[in-house]
Amino acid sequence: MILAPVDPCTTLYSDGFESSFGNWIDGGSNCARSNSFPNTGSWSVELRAGIGLTSSMYTPALNLTGVGVTLSFSYYPQGYETGEGIMLEYATDAGGTFSGYTAWVRGTHFDNNIRYNVSVTMNNVTWTSTSRLRLRNIASATDDRVYIDDVVISNCCQVGASCNDNNQCTTGDIIQANCQCAGTYQDSDSDGTCDAFDICPGVDDYQVQSQAPCDDGDPCTVGDHLMVETCACGGQFVDWDHDGYCATEDPNDVDACIPDPQNPACNPCTTHDYAHFESNFGNWNSGGSDGSRVYASQYASAGNYCVRIRDNSGASSSVYSDNFNLAGLNNVSVSFFFKAVSMEVNEDFFLEVSTNGGSSYTIFESWSRGTDFQNNSLQYAWVALTGITWTNQSRFRIRCDASADDDQVYIDEITIKSCLNYPAFQADGEISKPEINNNSQGFNMYFEDVIISPNPVATELRFSGMIMDETSIDIFNTSGRLIRNVVLNKNTLDVSQLPPGLYFVRIEKESQWIVKRFVKE
Repeated sequence: MILAPVDPCTTLYSDGFESSFGNWIDGGSNCARSNSFPNTGSWSVELRAGIGLTSSMYTPALNLTGVGVTLSFSYYPQGYETGEGIMLEYATDAGGTFSGYTAWVRGTHFDNNIRYNVSVTMNNVTWTSTSRLRLRNIASATDDRVYIDDVVISNCCQVGASCNDNNQCTTGDIIQANCQCAGTYQDSDSDGTCDAFDICPGVDDYQVQSQAPCDDGDPCTVGDHLMVETCACGGQFVDWDHDGYCATEDPNDVDACIPDPQNPACNPCTTHDYAHFESNFGNWNSGGSDGSRVYASQYASAGNYCVRIRDNSGASSSVYSDNFNLAGLNNVSVSFFFKAVSMEVNEDFFLEVSTNGGSSYTIFESWSRGTDFQNNSLQYAWVALTGITWTNQSRFRIRCDASADDDQVYIDEITIKSCLNYPAFQADGEISKPEINNNSQGFNMYFEDVIISPNPVATELRFSGMIMDETSIDIFNTSGRLIRNVVLNKNTLDVSQLPPGLYFVRIEKESQWIVKRFVKE
């Protein structure tokens, strides 16, 4: 709405300096009344260039609250070099802090020895009861001077004219009846945050930021809440076996082969061996004096025992498996944890494969210090063994190729597995060695290698196949009700208080997760 116009200008202070400085104050030695070059009458004010504020004139503290200030005056410049000029400044704190408002510069706004009459409207300043104005000579020598006359301070404003109040929260800014610029505050959803800064216009930002619960109307989601990313209600789609059937639609949501055995997510795997060496070698053997089962909890990925290979004494620097019947299988993989000690740069160790009961071995994969691993870092290796025709006399060997007995590799939790398909995140025909992270706990996890034991369990459930630091564990009963949630920093979980029965455990770390079953005795 355009407000009714008022008197465009009302003179508040007018000074011709005929008898005194009037409403202005002499700033110092380079400011003086003069009878040279007046605009009207016989007197003007001469401002010569000088040091600091001596070349200025200023008003006392004026009550300009609610005023639309316009300053008009006449000036006659002499002696200015290009770039020198006159500055108009203002203060709203009784002169404690002056700010530059505008300037007139030789070469841009004026030339010497010509009279100029100027008028400056200052409606965008929020004036106070202790406001001041100041005119100051900005030049380099005392012969750079200006003669100022007929200075008028007026209350001038055009009510209803468009303006900018520099407030992003307002629209329709216009000059108000008090000569101040103001607009209409916009908060369309009345949540206390203006539309310009509203994360979710139309929705209460506090509710969104606090992720308030809601109902997105989708029976396949849980934990429905307002989301900052979309400003809408949403939840987590629950499909534990990743077969595309949500938990409320799937008759068994921890088996991707149910209800559709042809589903691409259906990937049944068989574990042929899991060796953690806690009580014996299991299905593995020492190749000789430089391949041993050792008590070394500081090097084991879990528990207290692991195997150590060292030096470069051929088969004696290895551990090897018994024969496995893998005839007719595809998609065989070997995974293990390892930590190297004192290996020199380019010293390495190998994974070797035999299909004739160990009569001969072929190197399938190697790991080299400085390229694939660093010393004293627990790391994880996963190898997809492709291009091999497996037999009933298939076996594996891990052999060190270093230079001395103190060059050692400690190996734990070796898993031999075959699956219908390789894990979905491996590109077809493009199986590569896992990326190595050289941090002290670096590894690349494959959740399909996670093993829980014993199963059935009476008191303590053990997790193997990955480091459990900062791992989230959820335990559900067969009805899908969450029984327990805990963040593990070790490889065991006390389940002694659970009633006997079948349970599902959801293991989640670094945005990866898997569901396993266990029976509580």
